[in-house]
Amino acid sequence: MDTSKNKQVVKKLYAAFGRGDIASVTALLAADVTWQVPGTVPHYSGTYKGASSVIRFFQKLKDNVVIEAFQPAEFVAEGEIVIVTGWSRGRVKSSGGVYENRWVMVFGLRDGRIAKFEEYADTQALALAHGIAGSVARTASGQRKAVARLMIPFIFAIGGVSTVWGQSAIDRLQPLVETSARRLVLAKEVALAKWDTRLPVEDPTREAQVITAAAKDGESKGLNRTFVSNFFAAQIEANKLVQHSLLAEWHRAGRAPKHPPVSLTEDIRPQLDEIEAALIAELAETKDIRANASCRGNTAKAVRKYLAHRHLGRLLTTALDRAMEANCSGGQED
Repeated sequence: MDTSKNKQVVKKLYAAFGRGDIASVTALLAADVTWQVPGTVPHYSGTYKGASSVIRFFQKLKDNVVIEAFQPAEFVAEGEIVIVTGWSRGRVKSSGGVYENRWVMVFGLRDGRIAKFEEYADTQALALAHGIAGSVARTASGQRKAVARLMIPFIFAIGGVSTVWGQSAIDRLQPLVETSARRLVLAKEVALAKWDTRLPVEDPTREAQVITAAAKDGESKGLNRTFVSNFFAAQIEANKLVQHSLLAEWHRAGRAPKHPPVSLTEDIRPQLDEIEAALIAELAETKDIRANASCRGNTAKAVRKYLAHRHLGRLLTTALDRAMEANCSGGQED
């Protein structure tokens, strides 16, 4: 079976699940299919063997999670393998928790049917949405690092061999905006750690290290070093804006919110490292958008689209605009 037909099989699977057509889903699965989903999240994680077991997985997912958005971004096929990158947003019915996730799905096909599936996703986001914390969520962060390791080289690979599948510039910028927002959300954890340790918000040495490492990584992926430096400097400044505002609020109140101990080195920096690697990948994936005169307009509209279904508050909204402004910084791309 040629690669274009293999990609169509996967697209048909997504479409059938989206409309709740279980019979069509079943018809696309090999009888001995193996379906592997990482982590320890109820209704989701595990290894499912056989078509009937996979159908039960889909049914459990439907019964327990409302999938609010599901956006495949890139389809790449090589032989009998199809790899898809994308993002999704869902709400857990039992807890009301909402998660957003970037993922890589790997399909192995045989005779026109799906015989093997493996997903790499942010299982910590799923665990937290289910109300699972502590050791389970921390264990899940290992899976999140695996996602970054798998996604980053693959995103760069597909950037050279495929075109974006039916997406406008505004849609293509959504993952970049989302990851920038994720970095800003962590600013509260950073502020809590600095409240506890009485460390200043400004850390020029650490900031320089982050910017230098990002510029080097970006340059290796074909990005302009000055552009990457400017972009990450804007991410840092936006993050500090949130920290300064929160710390001032807590000083006025005489206390910070109740919270468990937060370690900059053990809890926060590994997450920031993963986010920064993802930002580099997304910058490389959207490089052509910055060559267009409409970059600033598309970026502003992408932020607006991201915020349309979220209530981040005025502070984070302002900070996100600040962070993303550097996406079109004066034509610094080569």
